[in-house]
Amino acid sequence: MKNKITLTILIGLLITCSIWAQENASDDVELKNLTELNSEFLEFSPIPFKDGLIFTSSRRAGGILSCPPSESGRFSDLYFSKKGTNGAYEEAKILKGKVNGKYNDGVATFGAGGQKMYFSRNNIEGKNVNNMIDRKIYSADLIEGNWTNINNFPYNSDTFSTCHPTLSYDGLKLYFSSNREGGFGGMDLYVTEMINDQWSEPKNLGEKVNSTGNEIFPFIDNSGNLFFSSDGHAGEGGLDIWAVVPDESGDWGELTSMGAPFNSSFDDLAFSTNADGTEGFFASSREGGLGMDDIYSWKYAPEPLEAIIIVYDEDTGEELEKVPVSITPVRLGSTIDKIFGKAAVEQKIVIETDPLGALTYQVKRESEYALHAEKPGYIPADRLVTTLELTKDGEYRIPIKRDRVLVDLTGLVVNKETNESISMADVIVIDKSTGEEVEMKSDENGNFGVEIDCKHDYEMKASKDGFADGSINLTSILTDCTNNILEQPVIKLAPKVKIVLEGVYFDFDKATLRPEGKEALNTVVNYLKRYPTLEILLTAHTDCRGSDEYNMDLSERRAKSAIDYIGAEGIDASRYSSKGFGESKLVNECDDGVKCTKEQHQANRRVEVEITKFEEENVEIEK
Repeated sequence: MKNKITLTILIGLLITCSIWAQENASDDVELKNLTELNSEFLEFSPIPFKDGLIFTSSRRAGGILSCPPSESGRFSDLYFSKKGTNGAYEEAKILKGKVNGKYNDGVATFGAGGQKMYFSRNNIEGKNVNNMIDRKIYSADLIEGNWTNINNFPYNSDTFSTCHPTLSYDGLKLYFSSNREGGFGGMDLYVTEMINDQWSEPKNLGEKVNSTGNEIFPFIDNSGNLFFSSDGHAGEGGLDIWAVVPDESGDWGELTSMGAPFNSSFDDLAFSTNADGTEGFFASSREGGLGMDDIYSWKYAPEPLEAIIIVYDEDTGEELEKVPVSITPVRLGSTIDKIFGKAAVEQKIVIETDPLGALTYQVKRESEYALHAEKPGYIPADRLVTTLELTKDGEYRIPIKRDRVLVDLTGLVVNKETNESISMADVIVIDKSTGEEVEMKSDENGNFGVEIDCKHDYEMKASKDGFADGSINLTSILTDCTNNILEQPVIKLAPKVKIVLEGVYFDFDKATLRPEGKEALNTVVNYLKRYPTLEILLTAHTDCRGSDEYNMDLSERRAKSAIDYIGAEGIDASRYSSKGFGESKLVNECDDGVKCTKEQHQANRRVEVEITKFEEENVEIEK
């Protein structure tokens, strides 16, 4: 049938192959000649029906085909073959009922539920002006296993052909081929809509679909993608299978050739597909078949291709983890993917790199992807790469460069109270944008130097024995950093204050303050005046000589002497209190019956200062 228009062949095909180059397009498509269905005659237009296939064949003996004449010597009829449990189709049987007449019948399409069929048939009522029998579309109903109630499509005519019907998924649109007046030449594709239970006036699909040649065997899939055969568009030769996809506005988009392996230099037609474009059928007169046109099944089963993408620091070579990489398909190479994967185009996915700086992503053959890697502190990297580039070396590496404006900064560590420099202070410079830390020491003049990036935020910390830790944030200092106008950061360390609380000692059997005792209490008074949160308890003690009762009274009198002295200095009484313990808390072993020296007994005759509350910072307590 090469280079001939076999208008009686009714075939539905569903796949696409683009006008774009088909590099290795057949790698992922498995073709199979359904030898159990094919014969030496014509088999075409396979359409899934219930548990099998309905297709058109000229295998039954009959008269001469009217168009074109003497093509096979037989008329075409509709057949059904049930698919067996082993996956092979059983012996084909002619459809029961009245759909197969004395001339050519075939190219079926079915409404929802499979109870109504539209099909093509030769005009049994007469010939056209060229004495040829044209084709018409008819409908039939399935009643108790038989196809009956044969009715004319309202837009048939005795003067031109109307054939090759295909119904939309919802059954509200019927596409067909016709050479009626007003077309672009030869057979054109038309559509009619069911409105108020009536088919509307047919509308030509326009020049995006139709050519000056012949467009026949349309098939519309569940998503509204249209497949058909044509000898008018530049293809491989003979009839080729084409696809056109509706755009968002409902208009037809770019015309796409199905390409290899669907198209060949022979006639290829009647393409059909399932809902997701993974398998289907078509017919072809290509070499290697059993007869004139054979039915083929096809299955799209692409082998997964894994792309490994690694992001690394361009300067150090270090692989970078937790880098979000957005991956956007911008072109899919396989024709099937272009049609059924069109929703994936321009829909990005974002994947973070792992601790080795890597991520994995499944890519499609002969496709193109936009990559975008972005990490704080780095200049974003964009790449437009093909599947081959992503997979040829086992990994695809993306270098990203630090976004830097580097300047040298000198800081200073000083005493907060005296502003004197502090040498050998420990300094840590923290890059808050990256988390990187640099450690150093201040020199003999309290200075330290570090290279910083003007585009980052920093914190500087310093510490030194005898001082409280200090820190400074550089945000305000770096306002004009890019212009190399820098204010010197000064880290001020507050010196730690040490409170030394000495005991107050008394003479034997006395509660009178001695001069050195007053000196010790003066120190306490100064602390109370300097630190308003300081509160104390004065505990008074005696040595072991004397009775317990007497010593308890003596300790109370000693405590009162200390309290009265502090009160006389104007300290609020709520901040101090006292308690006598007698001889119950000796500081040595000089208990009753133990011989001790005067010095040992002296150690027990005392008033101690205990801190009960203190909320000042940078102050150490020492007793």
